[in-house]
Amino acid sequence: GLSRVLILIICMGYGIVKPRLGSTKHLVFALGLAYCLFVSIDSIYTQLYAETRPLTKQQRLYANVPRAVINAILIWWIIASLVATIRTLRMRRNVIKLTLYRHFSNALAFSIISLMGFEIWWF
Repeated sequence: GLSRVLILIICMGYGIVKPRLGSTKHLVFALGLAYCLFVSIDSIYTQLYAETRPLTKQQRLYANVPRAVINAILIWWIIASLVATIRTLRMRRNVIKLTLYRHFSNALAFSIISLMGFEIWWF
């Protein structure tokens, strides 16, 4: 959860194109907290039921869907923020930071594709 929040803050351009996050800081931390909560619930639910009896498809769906929805929201917000930051850097003609963010976006794209592949394989 913390890593996703930090990546979101970086993609928003904090310290690069924005000196402060403002009111969005509370939304970022609330979404990060919700993600941690749903991951914990998913893990506890899966571990407790795995010891007594195997999970059915419906129980596994109830455990995974809230986490997947929060994860999708975080990924969408990360991508939208990254695009806006790259657009701002391009408008300001800041070539060095733009190059850094392009390399970061390539690494992030690989990570997101890997994450989605793992989510599909896990479900």
